[in-house]
Amino acid sequence: MSEKAAPSKSKMSAQQEIDLMMKKAKHNTFEKETAFWLDTGNERLNAVLGSPKFGLAYGKMIELFGPNSHGKTLMATLLAALAQAKGAVIGWADLENSLDPIWAGEQGLKYEDVRIFRSRLVEGKKNAPPRILSAEELFDMMYDWILYKYTEDPDQRVVLVVDSLAVIQTGQELDTRLADQNLNTVMSVPKFMGKMSKRYMALAENCSTLVIFINQVRMKPMAFGNPEYTPGGEAMKFAAASRVGVRRVKGGKIVQGPKMIGLRGMLTNIKNKVGGGSREGLQVGFETRFGKRAWRFPTAEEVKKEHEGFDDDED
Repeated sequence: MSEKAAPSKSKMSAQQEIDLMMKKAKHNTFEKETAFWLDTGNERLNAVLGSPKFGLAYGKMIELFGPNSHGKTLMATLLAALAQAKGAVIGWADLENSLDPIWAGEQGLKYEDVRIFRSRLVEGKKNAPPRILSAEELFDMMYDWILYKYTEDPDQRVVLVVDSLAVIQTGQELDTRLADQNLNTVMSVPKFMGKMSKRYMALAENCSTLVIFINQVRMKPMAFGNPEYTPGGEAMKFAAASRVGVRRVKGGKIVQGPKMIGLRGMLTNIKNKVGGGSREGLQVGFETRFGKRAWRFPTAEEVKKEHEGFDDDED
């Protein structure tokens, strides 16, 4: 005797339809579809950056943003070091020319094995002086590098850190004298970001690449409400699968005499489309000692008991 057939959708009750949907969802989760994950080893940090169980998803783009000197590059270096230790290839677009080999090594990142991209001088046209590499050319170079790594080994995990979006210079900006720059010149950056983000979304997905964009916070003069904004237009807000605010708490500078030896802060998830569900607003604290590779990730409640509010000092 044949098994009892499942009720047709037209005869299902509302609860039966919900149960069927949930059953199908269990076999079609994002965690199952994603081939590679970067597990940070800390469930709280995993939850803020992506999936609590798995961590950050390769094939996605994330954005770390906040005021300068509040720990964005520090956090990106930690993530890159963790990925490198697990066999990933690291690329770093050092647009701010601020990544120090000794400092990176203290965080656990093997600088000599990192592919560094910079806005360097290149030869000009005939009888023309040297020129600076534009953002379009630089991002095309990184695009080709990721594709090359993929053709070498399709299972190779790649992490690309872009530090930072706030200093991107397009070809139009570089070709225009400072005195002649106008609104059209300024708007060339958001236009570039719109094109770049779409291309890199597809690149990351198809080449098992985790792209970490670092962005800074700027202030709108005489603005109503929250005056903070992130440079580069709205493209990254839509393209990033996860956006995390990085901000130092009051008393966040850990000092020993005149020397700063560590940092305390808070990570806040602003957007999360990774790991099977959104967790916007989720927070986790962080505390580190420079040079010791000693990290602590307390709960947000623990941080708030110890420190009231965020540090607005950007120095």
